[in-house]
Amino acid sequence: MDKVEYKNKKVEFEESAVPKISIDGKPTQVSHDAEANRFNAGELPYRSFKSVKDLAEAIVEQRLQHEQEGET
Repeated sequence: MDKVEYKNKKVEFEESAVPKISIDGKPTQVSHDAEANRFNAGELPYRSFKSVKDLAEAIVEQRLQHEQEGET
């Protein structure tokens, strides 16, 4: 698994036919559309990404946005 830190979150991901994403140690469900060669997650419906890393970063962005909205 590749590891990066994105916006103070520890992100681990594996780009394969069975992709995996873990953000701050918590796994996230991810799927791969082999026909379109795109990755998606139930957490971001109606969106697909070229790479697992792009998908992981989008999930982090959405979670941070939801945290900020919850604070106001």
